[in-house]
Amino acid sequence: MARGLKLLIAAPNWLGDLVMATSLLERFAGDGGDADPPPPALHLSVRDLWRPLLADDPRLSGLVPYAWRGRHAGWRGAWRQGRDWRRGAYPAVMLLPPSLRAAAVARLAGIPSRIGFRGDARTPLLTDPVVRPQRGALHYTEELDELYRTWARRCAGVEVPPHRPAPAPRLALPDKALHEGPALWLLSVGATYGDAKSWPPRRQAELVELLLARGDIRVVLVGDAVARATAQRVRDLVDHPWADELADSPGAYDLVGRTSLAGIASLLGGAEAFVGNDSGLMHLAAALGTATVGLYGSSSTAWTRPRGARATSVRAEGFTCQPCFRTDCDQDRFCLDSIGGRRAARAAEALLDGVAAGPSCQREPPAEAPDAPVLFLDRDGVIIEDTEYISDPAAVRLLPGAPEALARAAAAGLRLVVVTNQSGIGRGFYTERDFAAVQARVDELLAEAGVRVDAVYYCPHGPDADCNCRKPRPGMLDAAGRRLRWHSRRAWMVGDKRSDLDLGRHFGLDAYLVRTGQGHKTAADLEPRPGVTVVDDLAGAVDRILGGLAT
Repeated sequence: MARGLKLLIAAPNWLGDLVMATSLLERFAGDGGDADPPPPALHLSVRDLWRPLLADDPRLSGLVPYAWRGRHAGWRGAWRQGRDWRRGAYPAVMLLPPSLRAAAVARLAGIPSRIGFRGDARTPLLTDPVVRPQRGALHYTEELDELYRTWARRCAGVEVPPHRPAPAPRLALPDKALHEGPALWLLSVGATYGDAKSWPPRRQAELVELLLARGDIRVVLVGDAVARATAQRVRDLVDHPWADELADSPGAYDLVGRTSLAGIASLLGGAEAFVGNDSGLMHLAAALGTATVGLYGSSSTAWTRPRGARATSVRAEGFTCQPCFRTDCDQDRFCLDSIGGRRAARAAEALLDGVAAGPSCQREPPAEAPDAPVLFLDRDGVIIEDTEYISDPAAVRLLPGAPEALARAAAAGLRLVVVTNQSGIGRGFYTERDFAAVQARVDELLAEAGVRVDAVYYCPHGPDADCNCRKPRPGMLDAAGRRLRWHSRRAWMVGDKRSDLDLGRHFGLDAYLVRTGQGHKTAADLEPRPGVTVVDDLAGAVDRILGGLAT
């Protein structure tokens, strides 16, 4: 820890934002080598309610209490909080809440460097206002990295390169219970933000029934007291006895409103899987390393999807109004009602047993340079001619200009990662061995042009399998993310189908629609959408991408 560097971080007030902000703690701990300044002594101002999660965190030099509903409530409380901060003699503060109040407290405290996102009323109170990207343009953890770069430049005199992959949020609770007995599956039944983020009770009941039918799982409903009515509706829909205290036998348990935050964190840390809407508990589960499935309707996967090696997100499909960020739904059909219990279960199974339920990998990316820019590519109709259910290596034909375009991308340092739906395997039209033979022929032809694709992921399932890896679902990019790290501004999706574009949207990536393959038809039916560019072919997409990198 560098002598003289000291920083106060004002933590977000919402649990989910707080957990995602632990990405910043990872960044300050230093994983960028010479690119990062020496780590400062970090002090975190955090609501008393959330303090147990960070009380023994070795990344922090101290916790500064924030009595949100107590002595720091209201504007008179803001004056008291400013006085408390002043005692710490902090040379700089990083304000994560985007509120006028947080900026006012920092100004009252007389802290010399006040770093935070701009806002109409609070900007004059900041010494270093940072422009916040449009909601969903970056992941929340990437947004926070912009504040980190400002601190490094302003307070440490180090110019940190932009667009580095943000670390995944991480928490480690030293007193995690083992919870001996059958596997625990936790289901979060409500959302504090509003009903538009809550999975309908009938869908939750579907998942509970599926899990109970296995006979070896403890299904546990969790949430705060506000969600008790929703929990009761789930209970009424499930033809199975419920218990209000956790035991060591399989069955259904309702702990909603009956467990402290520390107790829920302990359950999450010892659970096999967690399923729930975009919420604080979802982010907490992912940060603890539990297999986590986040369900998304009104909110944005590009902005707040759970991050981590054992986390994925399931998004409502086919709704032009999504994400709306509303607290209640004003549409005739509720988007989250389109996500069934089977789909959520399959997504969790893919995290727990990817061989059976997840994507297949014909080639994993190399371990070196995991932070390089990434070009995700559909194969059929983008790199080779789309002959529909191709299974004969002799039928492989590279599209004109494709190998040269890939060579330029590779020479510029981009990782080349193929992500392809191969439902012909699931439909029984050909085998995985046939697919491997076709891919070997593709590799052979590309090698003649001096090109090697870094990784190949494919979904072998048919449309009826309800898997989480068939594009536009995220499983293949989730799998790639366990070996590679990327920033939303240094990764791209190129394809010829709407499913390719929607996959890019899921991760907040700019996408390129080529007119080769099925692209002509897709372009004719495509409504204008931000982040999507229509080009003639792969060469056109690579030219645009490399031109952007150059500037």
